[in-house]
Amino acid sequence: MEDPSLARVNQHYLDRVIAASQQRDIEASEDIYSENGIKLLSKGARISGASQERLILHKLKKPLESCLSVSEGIDANQLVAIGQQVIESAPGLAPLFNDFGLLPRLRDIPLNPATISMLTVAHSHDPRMLPHYVLVALLALGLGRRLKLTETELGVVAAAGLLHDIGELYIDQRHLDRSQVLTPEAWRQIAVHPVIGHKLAREVCGMPDAVAQAILQHHERGDGGGYPRGLPAKELGREGRVVAAAEMIASLAEHGEHPLERAEVALRIVPIEYDPDLVSVVSQAMGECRPAEYRFAPDAQDAERTHALFSRIGRALELMNQIQHELPQREPASRQLYDRAHRRFGMIQRAFSSTGLDLCGERKDFEQLLGDTSGWLQFEVGLVLGEIRWRLRELARDLAMRATQVSPAEASYFQPLVDVLHDG
Repeated sequence: MEDPSLARVNQHYLDRVIAASQQRDIEASEDIYSENGIKLLSKGARISGASQERLILHKLKKPLESCLSVSEGIDANQLVAIGQQVIESAPGLAPLFNDFGLLPRLRDIPLNPATISMLTVAHSHDPRMLPHYVLVALLALGLGRRLKLTETELGVVAAAGLLHDIGELYIDQRHLDRSQVLTPEAWRQIAVHPVIGHKLAREVCGMPDAVAQAILQHHERGDGGGYPRGLPAKELGREGRVVAAAEMIASLAEHGEHPLERAEVALRIVPIEYDPDLVSVVSQAMGECRPAEYRFAPDAQDAERTHALFSRIGRALELMNQIQHELPQREPASRQLYDRAHRRFGMIQRAFSSTGLDLCGERKDFEQLLGDTSGWLQFEVGLVLGEIRWRLRELARDLAMRATQVSPAEASYFQPLVDVLHDG
């Protein structure tokens, strides 16, 4: 995975800075020099469209992010105010927030001028970004308190939670649109944002190495199926895994009801992705807010979706068997890609089989299986099916990105499997 340099001004970040300068004053906090000593901007100069070309053409002696000051920048009081709003708007997460005194801890996160300017640019660009950052920080703290992390570790997960996605400011906005199907190239750009965030935290924000490492690892998974490095559990830090779980729970809370129930399913569907202690903490918290009854009425669409998922898994299995048969004639890179995809697919397949729904070929079979079960079990099956669909699509993206990095020939070879995993 590439390791981007901060000496070169990132076009996407600069575009966001220029856009933010329409709403508030952003100026050079010191003289800005090119790498070979040419003075590009004087201290106090306004950052605007007129200075864009001058900055983008040169490597800088010092990262641009460290040379900007912003008026009315985000401060600790605003983080606390946003945190209060986030907590009030997410009652389904209350057990992770209650009785821990989390909000004051946001004031303890060190914010140097560069960090303030980046948070302010993010907030100006998209008002949803900063609440997401704060929510992840609070969830990381709530999980950390239940896990009995030390005060130092709590400080790490709070800061890493706040800055976990700061690297997304350096990605083309088009690639962040959840409604779009990502190309391998777009997915590759997204997959590098933890690397950028790690570099920013360490070299610009002045954060401890532990914070930078947690940011780097917040999309890694214990089965080695995450990114950017694909590290196994034994190589992941505790703080990074806490922030990873917090980010996942936050995303669920922002896009649907019953976030803890959905998180509990997501955490245990592939058991080795997350620490067992994290799964236990979320299960316990879910039990504290679980309603007395869940309502779920199976209908024809549920049966059709289940049958489609069963067929999709079957077609993927056939393609994997075909690829396995052809592997002896292919390059070692093909075998590595296959082994990675096959291992992860096997876990997803076992999760689907555990529901018993792989026995449901017809609507009547589906209704019969669920007809006599509790509302909770019916609800849980629906959650599992949704999570399995997402995991198959995630596997398709990972395989497509890694095959593209090997060669166009490998990308073409694995494309039929990618198509089936992604959409069926």
